[in-house]
Amino acid sequence: MKRFEYSSEETVRAVRLAYWRHNDFGEDGGESKKWEFFPMGPISMPIPNLEGRKRAIRYHDLHHLMTGYQTDFNGELEIASWEIGAGCGRFWFAWAINLQGLMLGMMVNPRRFIRAWARGRRSRSLYGRPVDDTLLDMTVARLRAEVHMPSEELEPTLGDNVSYWLWAGTSLVLELAAIVAMFAGLWMAATRMS
Repeated sequence: MKRFEYSSEETVRAVRLAYWRHNDFGEDGGESKKWEFFPMGPISMPIPNLEGRKRAIRYHDLHHLMTGYQTDFNGELEIASWEIGAGCGRFWFAWAINLQGLMLGMMVNPRRFIRAWARGRRSRSLYGRPVDDTLLDMTVARLRAEVHMPSEELEPTLGDNVSYWLWAGTSLVLELAAIVAMFAGLWMAATRMS
């Protein structure tokens, strides 16, 4: 996919619409879809478009615009690291999906994703802020300034590295616990059937 580029002097509203069109998300950013498909190499993982996802994606897309991270595999892992670093507020879906991204990032290219994490730790996410005309009519540059977005060239500190690995380890433990619970449930169901 061709890289999405835009001027930070454009309004958030205009850039968001161009971003949706560039990524074939539709005029509403995919909010009306029943399912979304996350490409993972040659296959796509289906994700139900639950209300929790719809609430989170409104902010998630704006975070892509603020950070400049793309919507390819690496870009999604970068934004996951950034969002966990910046915080996802009370958005359970964002925490759940981003923790999985954090775990994958730790296995794929931790150095790259620690940088995104460090940027997130120094920024404020938009989770919980109203997505209203005030926000949509400001420029991307102004929005970046309001959330204290550092440059991409940020060098992570020791504290960034330690906190990243603690969160990444936690995400791995949670993922393993979910897998164990799933297999335990399947085993219990199978033993009851026999």
